[in-house]
Amino acid sequence: MVVKMQKNNLFEHYGNSVIEVGIVEKWLRESKYIDLLSNQFKMKYYKICKIQDTQVGYDVEVEFVNLEEQNSFKITIEVKIESDMWYQKTGNIGLDYISAFEFKKPEYKEKIKENRYWIKKEKIEGFRNNVINVMKYGKLFECKADIQLFYCKLNDNEADIFAYCNECLKNLRYYFEKNYNLRINDKKTYKLSDNWESAAFFVNPKKDEKLKLCQIDNIEKFLKYLKLKLLY
Repeated sequence: MVVKMQKNNLFEHYGNSVIEVGIVEKWLRESKYIDLLSNQFKMKYYKICKIQDTQVGYDVEVEFVNLEEQNSFKITIEVKIESDMWYQKTGNIGLDYISAFEFKKPEYKEKIKENRYWIKKEKIEGFRNNVINVMKYGKLFECKADIQLFYCKLNDNEADIFAYCNECLKNLRYYFEKNYNLRINDKKTYKLSDNWESAAFFVNPKKDEKLKLCQIDNIEKFLKYLKLKLLY
């Protein structure tokens, strides 16, 4: 889904609650999902709030309220803002595999640099078990949101937003491990001061057919997902 965007580089404001809430708002409105909820579920208003507790497993909560029947339901969303530079260059989004780790030996990191920060797919298991100490697994393991939302800048005027059913996305982890090389994030390139390492699979959301199956990209899919959620 293509939306009008702000001119500034949102990647530099990672974790900003106002920006994350604004991205969710833009996705709901420009995709017409708010109209759907008003017409079919008689929802009279909704509210979006940033979750401050980082241990919860998602960023944003959206509550939809039906005043006539005096009930409501919530969906939870994890928001990821992609690097402008990386997305515009490759068309790929980063699927978070390991959020925080450290190398067991300094020389291991130097070897990774020689390989331009890539781990070949056939070596991922050995890398995870023998080369690093994992402090926190990534969203492909631990995200607890209903939806993972990716915001990707196209140019100075537009951005792509990709929404995925979280459980569907997590169920593809084994597929990514077997079909994609793993990328260690080069912190200096992205001007990040983190003192830990992280790693992700970089996948093109417009080309990978399995990833497309998890995407919520039209009203029919959103309605199908919503009805399934309302059953539980």
